[in-house]
Amino acid sequence: MLLMLRESVKCRLWIAMDRWYLCKFFFAFLELNQFDWVTKAKRNTALFQKEIEPLTRRERYVPLTPIMLIREGFKPLTRQATVGLASIAIPDIYLKQPYTLTNRKGKQVTKQRYVQIAAIVAMRLKEYEASSNAEQLDDESPATYKGAYLIISNRHVAPGSFADLC
Repeated sequence: MLLMLRESVKCRLWIAMDRWYLCKFFFAFLELNQFDWVTKAKRNTALFQKEIEPLTRRERYVPLTPIMLIREGFKPLTRQATVGLASIAIPDIYLKQPYTLTNRKGKQVTKQRYVQIAAIVAMRLKEYEASSNAEQLDDESPATYKGAYLIISNRHVAPGSFADLC
C-alpha cells in the first residue's frame, strides 16, 4: 500500500506510527522508498551517542537508553514554559540499522551501521495534562519519565535548514 502511494505522490511523505511498529527492517524499507518516519521510543530501544575519545581522537558509540536521554533533557524542558507543549532536541543520537551486502564468497550478509536520528524529549505541561491511566511496564510500553516522552525520527535537520522539508 505504501509503495502504491509512493508511485502516485512524488513529494516528501511522513509515516507517523505507534511504537508497536518500531522495527529496524521496516525503517530501512521506509528510507529506501523515500519515506520519513516518526515514532515514540520504547523502553528497550537501543540508542547510541557518538563520542570522540580525547587521547586517540577515535570515534566510539556509547549505548544509551531512552530513559537516560529523557532524564538528561527533563530539567531544561521544564524550564521552558508553564503551560502547553514543551520540547527539546538532543543532538548526536544514533540508531543501529541493518543493511545487506554480499561477501567475497557470494553470500548475503547482514551488517549493522550507525545512522543518525533526531531525538526529541517532549511533554505536555500543567494545563494540558489529562488524567492518564498507568501503563504496564514492559518492553512494549513507551519510555517515560515524569510525563516526558522521547520521540525519534530519521530526519535530523539542523535548526534553520527547514527548506528541504517541503
